[in-house]
Amino acid sequence: MVSPPEQLLDGKKKFRLNKAIIAMPSAPSKRLRDVVHVLQQTKLKFETVPTLDQLATGKVKVTQLRPVEIEDLLGREPVKLEMENIWSILQD
Repeated sequence: MVSPPEQLLDGKKKFRLNKAIIAMPSAPSKRLRDVVHVLQQTKLKFETVPTLDQLATGKVKVTQLRPVEIEDLLGREPVKLEMENIWSILQD
């Protein structure tokens, strides 16, 4: 079924789904966050297809589904904190 995920929140419609596949590899990260939020509300399991960057570089194939990662929602690489350096500054 291909339809806006917001339809899943319509109490008048009944869907018999086991899992949702997010097939929006070029969608902006804000839209992906919105879709994930809707799917979380429905308690439906979901996965996504790889990003266009991953497909273009040949790292993965479009058929390789994967969990939605924080990078998908951020639209950038996550910031990795150097916790040991932070702790050493905060101590004393």
